[in-house]
Amino acid sequence: MLLSELVELVKIESGQHEMDLSELEVSKYKLILEKRVLPVLNKHMPYSTDVNIDIVASPYIFTTAVDTNIPTWISRIVPVGNVSATNIILRGSAQHYPLGDIVKSTFLWTYDAPPKLYLEYTGDMLVTACYNASLVVTDDEDYDITLLNDDAEPYVISLLAGHAMVALGRGRRSAKILDLPIEMDTDALIAEGQELIRETLDAVQQNNAFYLALGE
Repeated sequence: MLLSELVELVKIESGQHEMDLSELEVSKYKLILEKRVLPVLNKHMPYSTDVNIDIVASPYIFTTAVDTNIPTWISRIVPVGNVSATNIILRGSAQHYPLGDIVKSTFLWTYDAPPKLYLEYTGDMLVTACYNASLVVTDDEDYDITLLNDDAEPYVISLLAGHAMVALGRGRRSAKILDLPIEMDTDALIAEGQELIRETLDAVQQNNAFYLALGE
């Protein structure tokens, strides 16, 4: 999605779709996204995905060349096959261990984020990788937006709309716009924008509280 397309959705959300105003440039919306919206997404709606990784040595070091993205944290690791011990001193030898015994016992691992993953065993692992970067905005002319977490889109629109309404309302306090059908005065626009922000933040926290446990 292009940022200009997102701005059109924001205009509809904020009730400004009938007004062709350039009070806020597209670059200003980019600033709001990065400074106001992204921190909320990072805290409450991180992106997570399950990946199969063949780990042959501990620590396993994540690299963008191999793994595309380096996880901010890891919430779960499940051995799925070809499992061997990595600590020869504790185990006596690096012999192969039955997978059933590994799953039933305590599986020790720690993620020295980023990018080193230390494991008690090596082998085929199912890793739940989590990322703070839920929103990526390119620096090119078109400002292409990538949402890693698709569920975050409605919250992005609402938060961006709320902050834009507040910015528009405060800007209009110091400028008189002639020959334009402004149906909402500045104080009302600011108040409605702030209320939209509060409602969206409450919804994000209530509907996505389980994400917080992933980082603990």
